[in-house]
Amino acid sequence: MVQNSKQRRVLTALALFSGIMGGFVTGAVAQTEKPVSTPSPHLMVFEQARQLGDVNTAIMSLHQLLIADKEKYASYTDTLALLYFDARNYAVCNTLCTLLLAKKPDKTVLMELKAASLRQLGQAVESADLYGQLFTKTKNRMVGVELMQLQLGLKRLNECLQTTDRVISTDPKEKEMQVTVPNADGQTVQCVPINALAYYVQALVYDSQKENGKTVLALEKALTAKPDFTMAQALQQKLRSPAKAGVVKKS
Repeated sequence: MVQNSKQRRVLTALALFSGIMGGFVTGAVAQTEKPVSTPSPHLMVFEQARQLGDVNTAIMSLHQLLIADKEKYASYTDTLALLYFDARNYAVCNTLCTLLLAKKPDKTVLMELKAASLRQLGQAVESADLYGQLFTKTKNRMVGVELMQLQLGLKRLNECLQTTDRVISTDPKEKEMQVTVPNADGQTVQCVPINALAYYVQALVYDSQKENGKTVLALEKALTAKPDFTMAQALQQKLRSPAKAGVVKKS
């Protein structure tokens, strides 16, 4: 539902060190110049590729960097996983994250990359389980948004309602945080507050459970948060139609 334009995190650190070292040799003062340390050519290629948005070259340069000195450049393994995700190579990203999480099981960036990769690979159950762990750990509302959509799709309706409640109640100072969702026409998109989306998802759950009264109330809350929320308007109109009214009982 949400067309994430996910935030990208690329960890880069270039440092140049130079110095002059003095010393005494056989009673006389002798100054010798310490050679200037130059960055790895692979790191320079990576930086240039990153600036140009050349993901494939950036991936190759990091592989070469890690082969040259895996311990020194170990921090770039997380960046490599992110680059594979950006390149839409979700299978490799998932595999790499699995290997890295075996050593760093609490690394939330890797957990999120793995969960997102699993979702892209169609492994919704595994993705939802990992997003659930991540949401409990971070209380990040965007993680909650991903989780509630997966739970809705998997028909884990009670879990979905619990997640929407947590999303709505988490970080009350950030109620205006926006997400991008499709319009009712299926051709365009619009930005809506996270709370509006959460109430809309609640309405979908209640509607599937034939709880008309709760559905109407959730839609009202969604449209209060975003009056021109077209998907909520469409569902509201559907509920008001004579055919719908004839088959759904009020709760």
